[in-house]
Amino acid sequence: MANSLKLFKSLVVTTVIGVAVGFGAAPYLSNLIPSEAEAEAIPSIHPRKVIVEGRVEAVDGRVDVMAQLDGELVEVRVTEGDRVEKGELLAVIDDRRAAAQVAIAEAAVNQARAELDRLIAGPGEAEIQGAAREVEAALALVEQQRVLVDWLEDRAEDKADSADERPTLEESQFQLEALRKRHDAAVERYKALRRGPLPEDIDAARTAVELTEKRRDEAITNYRYHQVVAPISGTVLEVYRHAGDSVHTGAPTPVLSMADTDRLRIRLEVQEVEAHELDAGQEGVFSVRGRSGQVGRLEIERVLPIFDGRRQFEPNTSARLDTRVLPMLCEVTSCDVPLRLNQRITAEFAPDSSGSSSKDD
Repeated sequence: MANSLKLFKSLVVTTVIGVAVGFGAAPYLSNLIPSEAEAEAIPSIHPRKVIVEGRVEAVDGRVDVMAQLDGELVEVRVTEGDRVEKGELLAVIDDRRAAAQVAIAEAAVNQARAELDRLIAGPGEAEIQGAAREVEAALALVEQQRVLVDWLEDRAEDKADSADERPTLEESQFQLEALRKRHDAAVERYKALRRGPLPEDIDAARTAVELTEKRRDEAITNYRYHQVVAPISGTVLEVYRHAGDSVHTGAPTPVLSMADTDRLRIRLEVQEVEAHELDAGQEGVFSVRGRSGQVGRLEIERVLPIFDGRRQFEPNTSARLDTRVLPMLCEVTSCDVPLRLNQRITAEFAPDSSGSSSKDD
């Protein structure tokens, strides 16, 4: 009992002394406690950071290359990983009939042009002389046949009761009429050659050339539809169809996919609760899976004006994540390692030290 009383007295004395010392030191301790304004001016030892998940993508996106008509692939000229240039031939659909149509159309164009050139050049002296000889030859045949017809008519009068010569006479008269028409045509041709080409003949020949050229161009266009060419310069990522496979435009299936892997960017998915802390022009650093520490820097280039569902994989299953995120597209300003399409990255921003905070001020 005596010990308990003694302990209680010592506690009371200690408390009284502590209170007295506190009141005596209060004026000095107040000088050590910073004011609210001074506290805001003190730099934070651990500044606020925003950590965002993202992935690497092509600036121009991943392009699926389709066939433009139905048919069977007879050739696929590329494999996965090949570098191709824009317009390069990637695959060919069976084009034998289309190639034949191009050849026929080209021959028609050549013939029409030759006729136009002949009209523009006009007939030569040799051609005119040849036409004159054709007239003379046709006239000689007419005279010869006319003599035969006269002879047959005389025989028909002498032997009126005989019908044996009648078919021969009628046939000869028919041949005489045909020879006269041939002679008239030769005369007209001779006159036309002497006169030279008419303007309307040249215009008609030019129209024929234009028509055949249009048909030729249509045949070439149809032929090119059988060729699958690269829409951009880039790398072949995956080949879906091979030689012997059929392609259909009704249910389009890509022949292959490709992307320009020389122009890459990073797409971030910023949680809705943190989206207000980041903006275009803000710079940060990023790391990649399998590499320790930061491997590069990036800058937010564009903020898409729509919240979307989360698409990135989040390895930390215990983290509380929003299902709605704001996509942000970033330019890679520097990087110490090669980046690959769809590679996951983790970006880190310090909003308090960013350019956006000064803009808000």
